[in-house]
Amino acid sequence: MILSQRTQFLNFKPTDGFQLYTDALIGNLLNLAPSDATGLSMIEKRGERYSCKIEITSAIGRFEAFIEGFSARSALEEARRRIIRQLSKWRRQRFAFTGSA
Repeated sequence: MILSQRTQFLNFKPTDGFQLYTDALIGNLLNLAPSDATGLSMIEKRGERYSCKIEITSAIGRFEAFIEGFSARSALEEARRRIIRQLSKWRRQRFAFTGSA
Protein backbone atom coordinates (compact mmCIF):
# COMPACT_ATOMS: atom_id res chain seq x y z
CA MET A 1 0.00 0.00 0.00
CA ILE A 2 1.25 3.46 -0.91
CA LEU A 3 -0.18 6.41 0.99
CA SER A 4 -0.10 9.70 -0.86
CA GLN A 5 -1.12 12.98 0.74
CA ARG A 6 -4.79 12.03 0.58
CA THR A 7 -4.89 8.81 -1.44
CA GLN A 8 -4.21 5.15 -0.82
CA PHE A 9 -3.01 3.10 -3.78
CA LEU A 10 -3.53 -0.63 -3.39
CA ASN A 11 -2.03 -3.45 -5.49
CA PHE A 12 -0.15 -1.12 -7.87
CA LYS A 13 2.53 1.55 -7.78
CA PRO A 14 1.36 4.80 -9.35
CA THR A 15 3.73 7.14 -11.11
CA ASP A 16 4.79 10.26 -9.25
CA GLY A 17 2.79 12.28 -11.75
CA PHE A 18 -0.39 10.30 -11.09
CA GLN A 19 0.08 10.70 -7.33
CA LEU A 20 0.38 14.47 -7.74
CA TYR A 21 -2.61 14.55 -10.09
CA THR A 22 -4.71 12.59 -7.60
CA ASP A 23 -3.75 14.87 -4.71
CA ALA A 24 -4.55 17.97 -6.78
CA LEU A 25 -7.91 16.50 -7.82
CA ILE A 26 -8.88 15.79 -4.19
CA GLY A 27 -7.67 19.25 -3.20
CA ASN A 28 -9.82 20.82 -5.90
CA LEU A 29 -12.85 18.85 -4.71
CA LEU A 30 -12.23 20.05 -1.17
CA ASN A 31 -12.26 23.64 -2.44
CA LEU A 32 -15.86 23.01 -3.59
CA ALA A 33 -16.87 21.28 -0.36
CA PRO A 34 -18.00 22.69 3.00
CA SER A 35 -15.19 24.55 4.75
CA ASP A 36 -14.71 21.89 7.44
CA ALA A 37 -14.49 19.01 4.96
CA THR A 38 -11.75 16.41 4.82
CA GLY A 39 -11.16 14.17 1.85
CA LEU A 40 -9.69 10.77 1.17
CA SER A 41 -9.51 8.55 -1.83
CA MET A 42 -8.51 4.98 -2.51
CA ILE A 43 -7.59 3.44 -5.84
CA GLU A 44 -7.17 -0.31 -5.99
CA LYS A 45 -6.11 -2.57 -8.84
CA ARG A 46 -8.39 -5.60 -9.00
CA GLY A 47 -7.19 -7.93 -11.71
CA GLU A 48 -7.59 -6.07 -15.00
CA ARG A 49 -9.79 -3.34 -13.50
CA TYR A 50 -9.39 -0.52 -11.00
CA SER A 51 -11.77 0.64 -8.31
CA CYS A 52 -11.80 4.16 -6.97
CA LYS A 53 -13.50 5.53 -3.89
CA ILE A 54 -13.59 9.19 -3.00
CA GLU A 55 -15.01 10.28 0.31
CA ILE A 56 -15.47 13.84 1.53
CA THR A 57 -16.73 14.23 5.08
CA SER A 58 -17.95 17.35 6.85
CA ALA A 59 -20.29 18.32 9.66
CA ILE A 60 -23.19 18.60 7.20
CA GLY A 61 -22.69 15.10 5.85
CA ARG A 62 -20.72 12.83 3.57
CA PHE A 63 -20.20 12.95 -0.16
CA GLU A 64 -18.89 9.72 -1.65
CA ALA A 65 -18.52 7.81 -4.86
CA PHE A 66 -17.31 4.31 -5.67
CA ILE A 67 -16.46 3.48 -9.30
CA GLU A 68 -14.82 0.64 -11.21
CA GLY A 69 -13.06 1.21 -14.50
CA PHE A 70 -10.48 -0.19 -16.90
CA SER A 71 -7.85 2.35 -15.85
CA ALA A 72 -7.01 4.11 -12.60
CA ARG A 73 -7.43 7.50 -14.28
CA SER A 74 -10.85 6.71 -15.79
CA ALA A 75 -12.16 5.40 -12.46
CA LEU A 76 -10.81 8.48 -10.67
CA GLU A 77 -12.31 10.87 -13.23
CA GLU A 78 -15.76 9.26 -13.03
CA ALA A 79 -15.67 9.31 -9.21
CA ARG A 80 -14.71 13.01 -9.40
CA ARG A 81 -17.69 13.73 -11.68
CA ARG A 82 -20.05 12.03 -9.26
CA ILE A 83 -18.69 13.94 -6.28
CA ILE A 84 -19.01 17.21 -8.21
CA ARG A 85 -22.68 16.40 -8.93
CA GLN A 86 -23.28 15.79 -5.22
CA LEU A 87 -21.46 18.97 -4.21
CA SER A 88 -23.36 20.97 -6.85
CA LYS A 89 -26.66 19.69 -5.47
CA TRP A 90 -25.57 20.63 -1.94
CA ARG A 91 -24.59 24.13 -3.11
CA ARG A 92 -27.90 24.64 -4.93
CA GLN A 93 -29.81 23.65 -1.80
CA ARG A 94 -27.63 25.71 0.49
CA PHE A 95 -27.72 28.87 -1.58
CA ALA A 96 -31.28 28.57 -2.92
CA PHE A 97 -33.22 31.82 -2.82
CA THR A 98 -35.89 31.43 -0.17
CA GLY A 99 -37.33 34.95 -0.02
CA SER A 100 -40.43 36.18 -1.77
CA ALA A 101 -40.58 38.91 -4.41
